[in-house]
Amino acid sequence: MIDMSPACDMCGSTPAQKWDDHAHYVLCARCSLKYMTWPCPDCAEVLHGVRADEGTRCRSCETTRVWLALPRDTQDEVHRVIAEQNAVKAVAWVRELVGCETSEAMVLLDRLRSRS
Repeated sequence: MIDMSPACDMCGSTPAQKWDDHAHYVLCARCSLKYMTWPCPDCAEVLHGVRADEGTRCRSCETTRVWLALPRDTQDEVHRVIAEQNAVKAVAWVRELVGCETSEAMVLLDRLRSRS
């Protein structure tokens, strides 16, 4: 007889099921103790990961938090580059200063442009 139970999305074992705190995954009992979903505390985006990361911010909100912690003169210099329409240089600077991916830097710069 073939077991038709759903397989765990993380480890592949059976049986697996949907859990209340795992909105997007089918997990076995062992993996349900490790993995979960939670909302970003700043923007409410649904995040997925290990329980130890519960309550952390999404990458976009974390990038913004790091940006706001930079010295004001550094922020002003990036704003100057944005005003000069030098998007490539601005993205490169933000990636270096904040330590984020290109897509996150572009989202942050779009937010900064919309505020100015």
